Amino acid sequence: MSSDDDVLLTEQPAHYHAVAAEYHHPYTEREELRRLPTVVDGLPVGEDVPEPACETGQWTVGLAARAR
Repeated sequence: MSSDDDVLLTEQPAHYHAVAAEYHHPYTEREELRRLPTVVDGLPVGEDVPEPACETGQWTVGLAARAR
């Protein structure tokens, strides 16, 4: 890994922390997006589950509880 990679990896968490609210905003404003957690609840347990919005980890807990 190059020193440029080290710098990127160091700066990346700060960037995501700074923009997290921007990623979450649509989920508070739009009714159809506020209902999405019920979709996660309906997923089968034990399957491989992709995490479609992993930038902020918003779905991580719910998906991890259902995935293998």
